[in-house]
Formats: sequence, C-alpha cells, structure tokens
Amino acid sequence: MDALYDWLSDLPGPCRPGCADLVLGRWGRTRASLLTFDFGRFAVPLSCQPPLITLPPALLLARLADEYVFAELCEAAVMAFAAEKEARVAAMLSAKENLEHMGSDLRALEREIRQDEITAEVVELASGTNVACRWPSHRQ
Repeated sequence: MDALYDWLSDLPGPCRPGCADLVLGRWGRTRASLLTFDFGRFAVPLSCQPPLITLPPALLLARLADEYVFAELCEAAVMAFAAEKEARVAAMLSAKENLEHMGSDLRALEREIRQDEITAEVVELASGTNVACRWPSHRQ
C-alpha cells in the first residue's frame, strides 16, 4: 500500500491515473477496481438517518479511503493465494489421473507377461510328457 501511495505521489498531477485496477487470479473475481470506489459492492442502508460521525468529514473520508485500498489489496493477496492453491490442486488431480492410467497399463502388461509365462510352462510340460511317452526306459 505504501509503495502504491509513493508511486502515485511521485506522478505529476496531469499524469495521475483516474483509476487503477487489480488483476486477480482465476479464482473468484478476475479484476477489481482499486482507485475508483465501487459503490456496487456495498449495500445501501435502509435507514433515512445520516450516520453519526465523530471525525471531521475530510479526515473520515481520507481514513476510509486508506482502509478501502488496504482491504482491496488484502483481498487481492488472498485471491492470489487461493488461485495458487487451486492451480496446485489441479496439478495434483492431473498427476493422480496420470498415475491411474499408468497403473492400469502396467497391470495389463503384468497380466500379459504372466499369461506368456503360463503358456510357456504349459508348452514345456506338454512337450516333456510327449518325450517321456516315446522312450520306454522312462516308463519303468
């Protein structure tokens, strides 16, 4: 917040932007207005009485503006954190899905290799039995 205010104070009057936006991550909102007050984000009170204030209006407005900018920056930081966590979860889900595919491929390969081994054993046993039947010396 201090860096933002320093940057704004260093700009000459005509160069100061009329508004500034925060660009947020994918999670939630993607853009938030920082320097122009977004009245749509706050509900209008139903009371017809003016608010009770103990500060001079100019000081109150300055402090509220500081709090508003601070709250928007905090919200942007939380949104960035949430977007990072969302990206990590997406990467982990993708990795899990990839591991499941690899596991099923490896199980299929294991079954194929085992079937080949069983077939080779059956052929070996069958060919050994035929040899034993042909030689009379083995019958004794």
